[in-house]
Amino acid sequence: MKQKNDMNTSAAANNGIKLWKLATKNIWLKIISLVFAILLWSYVVNETNPVRTRTFSDLPVSINGMTQLNQAGLVPLQDLLKQQLTVRVTVNVSHRDYKQTTADTFSVSLDLSQITTAGTHSVPIRVTPSNTDVSVLSISPASIDLEIDTLDSSVVPLQLNVINTLPDDLIREDASLSPDTLTLEGPAQYLSRIARAVVDVDLSKMTDGYTANVPYHFVDSAGNVVTPVNVTASAQSVLVDMAVKTKKTIIVDYTDAFINQDKLAVGVELKNILYTANEITVYGTKDALADLETIKVQPVDLTGVNASMTDIVLTPVFPEGVALVNASTQLKASVIIAEQETSKNFSVQVKYSGLSSDLKATLSSVSATVTLYGPISKLADIKASDIQIIFNLAGKQTGSYDLTLTPVISGDNAGITASTQPTSITVTISKK
Repeated sequence: MKQKNDMNTSAAANNGIKLWKLATKNIWLKIISLVFAILLWSYVVNETNPVRTRTFSDLPVSINGMTQLNQAGLVPLQDLLKQQLTVRVTVNVSHRDYKQTTADTFSVSLDLSQITTAGTHSVPIRVTPSNTDVSVLSISPASIDLEIDTLDSSVVPLQLNVINTLPDDLIREDASLSPDTLTLEGPAQYLSRIARAVVDVDLSKMTDGYTANVPYHFVDSAGNVVTPVNVTASAQSVLVDMAVKTKKTIIVDYTDAFINQDKLAVGVELKNILYTANEITVYGTKDALADLETIKVQPVDLTGVNASMTDIVLTPVFPEGVALVNASTQLKASVIIAEQETSKNFSVQVKYSGLSSDLKATLSSVSATVTLYGPISKLADIKASDIQIIFNLAGKQTGSYDLTLTPVISGDNAGITASTQPTSITVTISKK
């Protein structure tokens, strides 16, 4: 068996050698023949210049005649520029021009200048090669169906639509839109649906001094969004000034709110001043409020004032660019003025009553100095005889008692206070 395998291997080797010799025999002659064949083929092709077919896909279509169409008062409902129309073109081209023929060789266009009426129009696509030796076999699509409408114009208002709420430290005044109207031009069927243009602004994203160019969208009379085609507007965006400013609560400094307090009318004096608010909330630019912690009010002159005043409106003094958040907020004060008070001393005898007839009382002091405090006009009419200090000793037995001196003033003693010196005395009760 092994001998037989060796014989087969030897035979295969011999066959391979024979094939190699056959392939390499007259090698140069074979190479020369191949070169000659190639040269002959090139000569025949170049001399005969046969026609070949070539296809170009996605050739862009240029739109011509839009100006003439608009001048005729017409406009397409399709947005031909945004659609970026393309076609597939198959051509015959000579062998010699095959490689030089590219997509740039062709001018592909859609001519709108011949359309003169509204409605549906089938407009052919024109393909023009720059090389006259190139012939067009087919165009796909060969035409485009267009819906043509009447060209119209209108003016619509701009409306601000705010969503969410401002951050707590901000406030806004009336916003302004520039422009506040838009002039539109386009297909009549779209313009008839557009009631207004709406600008959406998110208040939660506002900052102090916010202004921005903001896009808008169209809505109909019911508020539904309208997305028109081939409608041009006098502005592509709207400048929105939200008049957003910072707000801050600050302390009202009432120092010097009332001046010349020592120059009131003769005979009266200032008792108290009451204020309705110690803080107010203001707004302004962030820079204007940065260092503002207190605010003063315009001073009120009390010179010659002779009576109390209530609900006096005080005017805060704001730096430039700062104002009250609530314009109706008022700072008020009440000035309490009363007749000037004085004091007057009286020497009053200390007396007692009600003591049992078999007892006697000995006082540590039989008189006291009574000082009255009150309005000058009232004290002027009071005499020592109008004041009494009397102890009621009824029921008391022998012994010593410390009793407080309490003066009694006859007549109208409203607003009058009294003190005594000494404030108390010792009463000693004994048998007669």
